Amino acid sequence: MSFNLGELINFINPLHIILGINLGTINLNASTMMNSGSVSIHLGVLLIGLIPLFALLLSSVIFIKNKNAQDILHNSVGVGATYGLMLVIISIFSSTSSSISQMINYGLAVSYRYNILELFLNGFILGFISTYLIGYKKKYFGQNIYLDIKKAINTILILYIAVFVILLGISIVDNGYLYELGLYNYSRNTTFILSQLASYILAFANIVPTTIGSNKLSILSIINGGLLFDTKLMLISIIFLSLLVLILTGYNLRKKFKNSSSNIVLIFSICYSIIITILSSFSVIYVGGNMPLLQMNSYLGNIFMGSGIFTTLIISFIYSYIILKIGYTLSDFE
Repeated sequence: MSFNLGELINFINPLHIILGINLGTINLNASTMMNSGSVSIHLGVLLIGLIPLFALLLSSVIFIKNKNAQDILHNSVGVGATYGLMLVIISIFSSTSSSISQMINYGLAVSYRYNILELFLNGFILGFISTYLIGYKKKYFGQNIYLDIKKAINTILILYIAVFVILLGISIVDNGYLYELGLYNYSRNTTFILSQLASYILAFANIVPTTIGSNKLSILSIINGGLLFDTKLMLISIIFLSLLVLILTGYNLRKKFKNSSSNIVLIFSICYSIIITILSSFSVIYVGGNMPLLQMNSYLGNIFMGSGIFTTLIISFIYSYIILKIGYTLSDFE
């Protein structure tokens, strides 16, 4: 007796879709009188996660009127907590269980629910960030403290778009690197997979160890790993692109905030690392568990794609601070 993960489509309702676009983790359990199995599935697809973020940003633009700094923080915490609790309540009511009485699967019971704690955290982060950014803009627009955060977001956006364009351009000529990274099963959906792959490569470009498909990418693996030369060259080029963008950013920070008494490089690095970490945490793809009853097509073991949250936060902060400081210092030689 077995259960194919594709059969989940038979149990999905609109509540599950709402939770799915907020990138919650599904905990699936299957059991019979003879055996049982469980699996956790987290599909951190960035294109899907943008849907609730844009919706919350739009509502914040429309409804936030108060520009008091203290109220901005309180409102952001309130919106984040409320949105997170709403997702938790939806999750409780959307838990699904069913018994399958087909001839082959007679006596097979299947149940699944979303991870409540993760949904609350996801909802809190999405609600807090969207409300805080809009409120911050209205309060500090044109001031150094806002411009620093804005520049961190713009820098990451520029890097992401640049990485995506590079990957897309290479894929048009030759998508062999997708096979090498273990993503050959998704090569038909090139634009979709590249939008996801770009977030992983972006983390790696900040010297963060990243798992992509069957490959664990790090500086050491690039030097001593079994990747083909062309793939290594592509990854090294993207690292140098990241270096160049951050050096130029540090150089511009010095010019723009030369009269500021604040530690602009430190503030920028904190903002930069937090955003990179949030991007990484929301783009993780994970499938794993104890699955003797679960047919997963060509699935052979646990799947993990992405990078660790704390590793990303620490390394991206140190990396960005050092490189920005170099660019910031270079402006003194003019």
